[in-house]
Amino acid sequence: MKQLAWQQEPLLSPSTNAHEQGERNELSRSNHYPRFNPSGRRSADAFDQSVNARCTQLGKPCWRRTRVRTAATSLECSVELDQSIQKRERDQYVRAFKIGIQRTARATLDMCRVVFEANQVLDAYDFSKFCEEIGMRSGSSTIRKFIAIGRVYPRFVAYADQLPIAWTNIYLLTQIPAKSFEHCIQQGRALKDIKGNYLRSLIESTQDLSSINDPLPYDKDNNGHMFAKVLFTKRIDDVDWRAVEKALSELQARLPIKVVVLR
Repeated sequence: MKQLAWQQEPLLSPSTNAHEQGERNELSRSNHYPRFNPSGRRSADAFDQSVNARCTQLGKPCWRRTRVRTAATSLECSVELDQSIQKRERDQYVRAFKIGIQRTARATLDMCRVVFEANQVLDAYDFSKFCEEIGMRSGSSTIRKFIAIGRVYPRFVAYADQLPIAWTNIYLLTQIPAKSFEHCIQQGRALKDIKGNYLRSLIESTQDLSSINDPLPYDKDNNGHMFAKVLFTKRIDDVDWRAVEKALSELQARLPIKVVVLR
C-alpha cells in the first residue's frame, strides 16, 4: 500500500519584508485554527478552512496542501543482506554457476520429456486433461514446443552443459539442420553459442520459404487456408474415432494447423 505524506507549501513567498514576516509569525502563533493532524481527514479540512480564513484576513495567498506519494518498499529492498556468506575463490563461483546452468537445462529437458511421453501414450482426451492440469492448453504453441524438445531429449541430454538456459532457445536448436547439429558437436562448439543471425540462417535453411498459401482457398469462419479433406474409407466405431482424435491432436500439437471436425 502506498503511504501518503503531507507537504506544506509556504504561506508567503521567501521575499517578504519585516511587516509581512511579523504577520507570518502572528499567523503561525495563532490558536484560531485547530492543530494540523494529517492522519485525520476532518482535522485536515478544518485546518485548511481556518488557515484560509486567516490568510484572507491578512490579504495573503490561501493555504494549499500538496500530497506527496512515497514509493512502497520492494521485496528486494526489504530483505537484509546476508552477512553469513563464506568467501570463495573466483573459479569456485564459475564452477558453481556452470553447474546451475547445467541443472537448469537438464530440468527443462526432463520437463519436456514428460510432456512428450504423455503425448505419445495418452489418448486425446487424457492428454488434453493432462495439459489442463499443468495449466496449459493441449493445442498451444508452448505444448507443441515442449513436445519438440522432449522428442530430441536423447540427443540433447548428453550435452546439457552446453545448452542455453531458456527453454525457448533450446527449442530453436531443435529446428536447426541435423547435419549442423552434428557438425557443432564434432567441432566442440557449445550449442549455447549458436545464436543471432547464424542461428536464424540455420533455421531458415530447414523451412520452405516459397509462398504456398496463394492457391489455397481461405476459410473466413475458421481464419485459415484450407489444404486437405479427410475421409473415412470404412464404417468406424468408438475405438476408431478415439484413434483418429489422438492422431489429429498430435498433428495440431506438432504443426501450425487447426483441425475442424464436421458434426
